[in-house]
Amino acid sequence: MTAEARITEGGSPVYYTTGADRSGVYRNAMVLWSFNGPGEATTHADGHVTPRESQDPASAMIEVQFSVEQPGTYRLRVATTDLTGRSAVTWKDFKAAN
Repeated sequence: MTAEARITEGGSPVYYTTGADRSGVYRNAMVLWSFNGPGEATTHADGHVTPRESQDPASAMIEVQFSVEQPGTYRLRVATTDLTGRSAVTWKDFKAAN
């Protein structure tokens, strides 16, 4: 599956961090993608994020590719924040079939 989000910066740079990796390195991204369903577990899909060029220098089109193993209804969550602490979150439902 492929999902896209357009991120537009306002007066403060946009970033999202999940903290340091095992080596102590922070790898910030513009968004954090996660999805849950059809069971209880939440899966983060931020390891395959590929930013794409945008015509507007203050915005970026962010794309993520992921796969789901089971048929059912899922919820995709896209979250970001800026350096002043303002956040934005969007949820989208999708169904996977056999």
